[in-house]
Amino acid sequence: MPTQVETLKVTLEEAFDAIGQYQAKLQNQPSRSDLVKGLKNFEKALRRLRDECRRSAGLMEHFLPGGTLAFIGQSLTFAAISEALGRDVSPESLIFILRSGLSGSRASASPLPP
Repeated sequence: MPTQVETLKVTLEEAFDAIGQYQAKLQNQPSRSDLVKGLKNFEKALRRLRDECRRSAGLMEHFLPGGTLAFIGQSLTFAAISEALGRDVSPESLIFILRSGLSGSRASASPLPP
């Protein structure tokens, strides 16, 4: 049976290892200014994409098969919901959940089963 001194030594070694790993992780992380610069560039790119999509929205129907834009919109929406909830809420599963789970109560995302 280990003594209190041995247990304390093991505990301290584990704590020091954890602190060392955390410090190594911090050293490998990009600087805050680099992260902010990258985030601002990403925001600009998304803004340009949004503007281009708005300008080209009327032309999209001529280049894509029927229903493709609606499918893309639904996919992006349900992909974002699925990512936020951490589980699949594709239209098929969501419709099934809504049909089977609602019994006159208000609809919300919280009662969705895993």
